[in-house]
Amino acid sequence: MNKKLIIILCILLIITNCRNTGSETLILNVKQNVFQFYYETGDKQKAIQISEQIPDIINNLENFFGDKFHLKSKIVIKIISDKQVKDSNTPAAKNISFLPWQETVKIYPKAFSEGRDPAGLLAHELSHSIIRNNYARFSGLYNPVPRWLDEGIANQFMRNDRMYTIKNLKNALRKYPRLPGTADFLYGNDAFSLFIKNEKKGPLKIYTISKGIVELIINKIGQNKFLKFLDEVAGNKNRKELFNKYFEMSGEDIYWEYRRYLVSGEYDDNDYKVADLHNDILIKLLQDGEYLSENDPNQQMSFKTINKGNFNLLTFAVWLPDYYFNKEGKKYDWMTGKGWDMLDKYRFQNRNLIMVCLNTIKNTFKDHKEYVLINGKNDLDTIENHKKVGILLSVEGLHIANDIEDVKWLYNNGVRLFGLVWNLDNNFAGSHGNKNGLTEEGKELVENIVEWGAFIDVSHASEQTVFDVIDVTGGKYPVIASHSGAKGIREMSRNLSDDAIKAIAKTGGIVGVPFYKVLLTRDKWRKPEKKIKVSVEDVLDNIDYVVNITSVDNVALGSDYGLILPPYGLENAEFVQRLAIGLLNRGYSSEAVKKVLYKNVFRVLNNMSHSKTISQITEG
Repeated sequence: MNKKLIIILCILLIITNCRNTGSETLILNVKQNVFQFYYETGDKQKAIQISEQIPDIINNLENFFGDKFHLKSKIVIKIISDKQVKDSNTPAAKNISFLPWQETVKIYPKAFSEGRDPAGLLAHELSHSIIRNNYARFSGLYNPVPRWLDEGIANQFMRNDRMYTIKNLKNALRKYPRLPGTADFLYGNDAFSLFIKNEKKGPLKIYTISKGIVELIINKIGQNKFLKFLDEVAGNKNRKELFNKYFEMSGEDIYWEYRRYLVSGEYDDNDYKVADLHNDILIKLLQDGEYLSENDPNQQMSFKTINKGNFNLLTFAVWLPDYYFNKEGKKYDWMTGKGWDMLDKYRFQNRNLIMVCLNTIKNTFKDHKEYVLINGKNDLDTIENHKKVGILLSVEGLHIANDIEDVKWLYNNGVRLFGLVWNLDNNFAGSHGNKNGLTEEGKELVENIVEWGAFIDVSHASEQTVFDVIDVTGGKYPVIASHSGAKGIREMSRNLSDDAIKAIAKTGGIVGVPFYKVLLTRDKWRKPEKKIKVSVEDVLDNIDYVVNITSVDNVALGSDYGLILPPYGLENAEFVQRLAIGLLNRGYSSEAVKKVLYKNVFRVLNNMSHSKTISQITEG
């Protein structure tokens, strides 16, 4: 008897369950369109919830697209149940999918979770359909409208979805600092969608900022002009020209304007000064004395871009190739121009050679009252109190000096930062290509430089040289690496090991992160320099790296502008402010960003003596 009752009860439960999970249909006519919902009985309220919002969705789409609004007459909407998800291979995280060639939209249970906007998701997918219907060259999957633009328009209809809030986008950039820059991210052409590379699962799309970018564009040029842009951009291969035509900006500029908007409460470019520990602009000045006065968009530095980048200190390095000191030295093709011709006359005459270089730099700024040559600590006060731009003179490699007397001469002629070595050993120190450290004369020189109140630059030096310098100074005098990357990111002799970076930090010193692509790339194999893909994000990664193994007090910038191929997005000095924006995006405080950009440099340079010659120092 009990078995019969159990069987009857089971049959009744099966019948009840079948009734509860039966399929139903809801048909809605809105203007010229028919919306046909398919759902299981238990999901009826979900269908009603969305259907009630469809008239508003259609009105919003019509208002946005104007005479471009067009949908197929019948649209099928399938609401997928929890059971159907469990019984299929559909990921539980999926919220909606769209089959444009069938005009079928599938809405999954995840779309109805707390904070999601199922009606907005539907509008999102319908906008994709409108774009395809208007701009596709033939039916099917092909869509000539750039993906970021297509997504950005579709995301305009996601106003009630928690994923698309400004707060969440800020948090995403902070949590995943390499969000832009991975998975074939292209600033200027096709992909403002953001990806994060997950090492285990491959490229994983987690967020998009294209909604905000499209919104910014519409606010900038207006709805009608935006739709005209959309007309032209569809299928047009030369999209860069269209950006300039409609926005007078590149796609890259728009992207950074949006990132700036995300931190607009924290960012004012007047607040973020920039101190650069190294450039090779002398090379250009020797070719053309008026180089900085020119405004060629391809040049890496000019008076105009210095001003736009908001620099308050520039370090001009004196570097000369071995050709001028060695009979076997090579003369490079770019060593042409009035200044280089003059240098040829003084080959093997060290002091005459250097004087030409120093005078070339000094003469460039003599008629520009906003620039101050830094000879001593009092000049730093002038820069900070009177909003001047400091010019710090350095040498990159003491192969240009025969002995300590030559180095004293350099100091007395204005040099305050001494790069001990370039790519070959010299009388004082070992270069990064080998394991040699300071020579006995080099140790004596380091003691002298500290006594003068000047500074030692260990970029290009061997690791042993770095440790020897710190040993000679007792670790009590700040050491500078003006333009060095981290071996933890790019393993090469020219970069600094973690131990070297930490040792420099313990002296209170600083590492100037460079913009030279070869030092920044994560590629483990050699490529032609032009093919190395490096962006602003890689510079930010190097800053992060140094901060993470030391502190925010031990990192600075050393652009190396001059002959380098710079990262994408840092083509010239004007764009250095993107580093401030990027660091704020990554969650750095305003004060921390200022330390990286200029305050750390000024803190270290304040160990400088007041303006004196060496004879005054030794007598005093």
